[in-house]
Amino acid sequence: MPERQPTRNTLWLALGYLVLVTYGSLYPLAGWHPVESGWAALLGQPLGQAPWGDLVVNLLVYMPFGFLSAQVLRPHLGGTATAMLVMATGVALSLGLERLQMHLPARHGSLFDTLLNTISTAMGLLASTLLTLGRPFHRWARRVRDRWLRPEPVAQLGLFALLAWLLSQWLPLFPTLDVGELKNGIKPLWHAITGQRVVQLRELVLYALELWLVGLLALQVLRPRGGWRHRFVVPSFLLVVLVAKVGVVSRVLSAEALGGWVVAGCLLVVWPRTGAVVGVLAAIFLTALFLLMSAWWPIAAPGAPLYSFNWIPFASQAGGLNGIGDLVDALWPMVALSFWVQTPRRWQTPGAFIVASVAVGLVLALTEWRQQWLPGRHGDITDVVVGLAGFMLPWFAHSGAARGFGAGRRWSWRVVPPVSLALFTGFLAAALWGSRGADPDPVAQLLPNPGALADWPVTPVRTGHPRLPAPTLQDRMRGDALAH
Repeated sequence: MPERQPTRNTLWLALGYLVLVTYGSLYPLAGWHPVESGWAALLGQPLGQAPWGDLVVNLLVYMPFGFLSAQVLRPHLGGTATAMLVMATGVALSLGLERLQMHLPARHGSLFDTLLNTISTAMGLLASTLLTLGRPFHRWARRVRDRWLRPEPVAQLGLFALLAWLLSQWLPLFPTLDVGELKNGIKPLWHAITGQRVVQLRELVLYALELWLVGLLALQVLRPRGGWRHRFVVPSFLLVVLVAKVGVVSRVLSAEALGGWVVAGCLLVVWPRTGAVVGVLAAIFLTALFLLMSAWWPIAAPGAPLYSFNWIPFASQAGGLNGIGDLVDALWPMVALSFWVQTPRRWQTPGAFIVASVAVGLVLALTEWRQQWLPGRHGDITDVVVGLAGFMLPWFAHSGAARGFGAGRRWSWRVVPPVSLALFTGFLAAALWGSRGADPDPVAQLLPNPGALADWPVTPVRTGHPRLPAPTLQDRMRGDALAH
């Protein structure tokens, strides 16, 4: 039954995402208290309005749930029954979590959030429906894919990494044509041109390395085309993405970004079309270098405070659009790394998967742990969990035969879940052990222990007047008598 393998893997992904949504909706899971007339208070709320950030979060967070649930149920129930069950499950899940939030002092149950979550579930269901075999949209998408993407199934994973990077650049996805916002978008670039601001070499190098990696990823995903003019397609795409950030609220275009694009564009134009293994090894090395430089390059002066390691998963990312941005920033490089590791067919073996997963998990843990001793850095277990998930979960995407392991060698179902479960259990156990007695306040996790701070030297204060003698007891008594 080869067709059941992707459904099993998708089921595991759907269940994992369900746990993640529940955890994020009820975090910090502390301070439970009874509520009178909870359902009546929740259902009787006016819809009202929500900030743009909360609106985008609620519209995005249930889309994967709707998509994955539909992918699991459609082969067994058909289109109509799947749509009804997915929508009913999404509404019930959102209402239940919003009702439970009313028992938490740090959360607020909202009927408007349920409405947005229902729309999000419907959007995920619609995406799954459009991708169903035999639909006109799917046939059109396949024609576009066959024209522009390489025929290897792993190319779809590289496309997902590109879309994740694009999302990280354009969050919060709120376009604007306001003149003031547009001026703020180019202000860092203008200040650098006029000499009001010094160009930061660190940021320029990181931008160059990041854009170089994204460009190499695009070159590997797209079908090769001859001619020099096609070498400028990917640099032009990167420039369009950077310039378009000016039209997004709270996003800017800096001189460091443009300088990094110039360096990366020149490297991409002259980059040789080498063999698969050589190019893959170079891309893996550059990805590792980018991750280490992003995590270990000092961002503050040597005297800046040090921050303790955060052992509570998703403590700093729960409940905000900035948190989603942090998660996407941690996710896309690891998905790209997973793509590069899976590109050579000779590396698509159980041994390569196990060795690579263990090595990536250890390197991520070491990288985050060392940030405790870097000024201005914040070590976080969330980056380890998200990064490891971004590297390992793509191995669930296709069955062994679909990824070139050969017919009948469906090792992915036998190897991937046990190894994944063991690694995640180890990191989550470490997180639970390290979070014993920790303050669930995410801000408190980023602050040093007050008892560990050194005493602040205070200069002695002179209380006497420099020219007049201090008043005597008789003077104070006379003043009290005059006051009364």
